[in-house]
Amino acid sequence: MARKLIFASLLVCTLFASLFLITDCTKVSNHPFATSVIKYNKVEKVAKCSFIVDYPAKGNETLLQSVREWISEQFGGTYKGSYQHGDSLLLYYGKAAMDTLKAYSKDLQPNMQVENTMSIRKNYETNKFVTYEAASYSYLGGAHGGSTLEGATFRKSDGRRFGWEMFTRESRFTILQGLIKEGLKQYFKVKTDEELKANFLNSDNIYMIPLPQALPYFTKEGIKFVYAQYEIASYAAGMPSFTVPYDRIKSILTVPAADLI
Repeated sequence: MARKLIFASLLVCTLFASLFLITDCTKVSNHPFATSVIKYNKVEKVAKCSFIVDYPAKGNETLLQSVREWISEQFGGTYKGSYQHGDSLLLYYGKAAMDTLKAYSKDLQPNMQVENTMSIRKNYETNKFVTYEAASYSYLGGAHGGSTLEGATFRKSDGRRFGWEMFTRESRFTILQGLIKEGLKQYFKVKTDEELKANFLNSDNIYMIPLPQALPYFTKEGIKFVYAQYEIASYAAGMPSFTVPYDRIKSILTVPAADLI
């Protein structure tokens, strides 16, 4: 009899614990995501640095940590302090950037100025995910500077960041190839494979177009793809990019990725 009472008590406790965890997880995932704008600006005669970030301030703690770490990684990923307040993080990277710029400025001609700018802003948000976009420009001397553009999509419930695994394995070499080729034709404003091939640094890429090094990400209009400068085309071509509407790409998304739409 005593054993039965003990077993029943344990069962009731387990049920209550389960209900508590489920309720608690629901509350966490439903915390509204909020940001605050933080900036770093430093201008000197030989160098200037300007950073602006939509820094995660409130929300699901797992999501906050994931986005904050990604932001730090965009600046280099060497910050070891607390992520609670973004000002200290941005000050750390700002000072480091200025030190680097000043080192490069020693080799420049008089009246020349090196620079480093970074803008990390919230690009799009739904009740299921939030997308960030990081755009940078740097000039360290030479004929011209360099720009970058990357994005990242985070699931709100657990902070998961989606990348190439959002596409089913088979589609990456078949259907996705066709969508990428079509998107690049739109970017370069051409119609045929021969015309597209003429824009590639390596003409053989027309047979199997390399996936961008930057991860694709969810936007308001669809999933965006961005190639870096010199990745597949000349500097003059800029950063080839395009967006595939959701209704054209959803069929090749994995179940977790499709659930975000």
